[in-house]
Amino acid sequence: MRQILQLPIETLPGATGRPQRQLTDYDRALAGILDDNGNPAWAFFAAPEYLTGDNVRNLAPNPVVVTTNNGTANGTEVVDDRLFFALPGARQVWPAMAHPTDEFTAFAVVRLATSGVAQNFVGTYPVPASGFAPEYGFNAGTEPRVWSRGIVSTLAQYTPAVSLIGRTALMMWTFSVARGWSIWENGVEMVNQPTQNNPFDGGFASGAWRFFNGVRGHVGPFGLLTVDLARAEHSGSRRRIEAFLMEKYGIA
Repeated sequence: MRQILQLPIETLPGATGRPQRQLTDYDRALAGILDDNGNPAWAFFAAPEYLTGDNVRNLAPNPVVVTTNNGTANGTEVVDDRLFFALPGARQVWPAMAHPTDEFTAFAVVRLATSGVAQNFVGTYPVPASGFAPEYGFNAGTEPRVWSRGIVSTLAQYTPAVSLIGRTALMMWTFSVARGWSIWENGVEMVNQPTQNNPFDGGFASGAWRFFNGVRGHVGPFGLLTVDLARAEHSGSRRRIEAFLMEKYGIA
């Protein structure tokens, strides 16, 4: 099984011979998720336990990318005995990689702190003049949504039964040409828009998009995969992610 985390090799206490490393709970739960061709599907994965200085680390096996932020340290805080990235609203992560365009899954454990301003889990900068550009997260009312910045349009959105402010939830955004956009909350598909299935054609290049564009509150582990985990053949991988993170963060 391929490990997900790219951590330093450590010599275990009392061990002899070649250095080895201990598997983490992330390794055991999330390793081995593959695309349709049998290749590792992880494009990005980060967890608050692992920082490189002030930078969020990409722990995915392919590719290995150390990301930078906008100059403000990405600190961590413990909330309800769980560790989160602390996001007061000015912190962003700029991955040195392109965003997938025609199929992907993005997810994050989130605990929003306020409303009144759009809080995009993924946003583009600068705003492209035209085309479908990747921007998804929450509107000013903290409703999960998908939004196109080039062609100004809401592609998918729903109203949670219980406000996301001060509540920890596992959010997931899935897309493919075959299924269109879906938004998931705590393992439940809340909305699917199969006709909104145009691939991204703007704002997806390396340096043109970022995580945490305006998110205010706390974020736990988050990731990006190159497959649509809403597709039936990948549903087992989706359920693995959901079960592990919901248990880890006490999400009912």
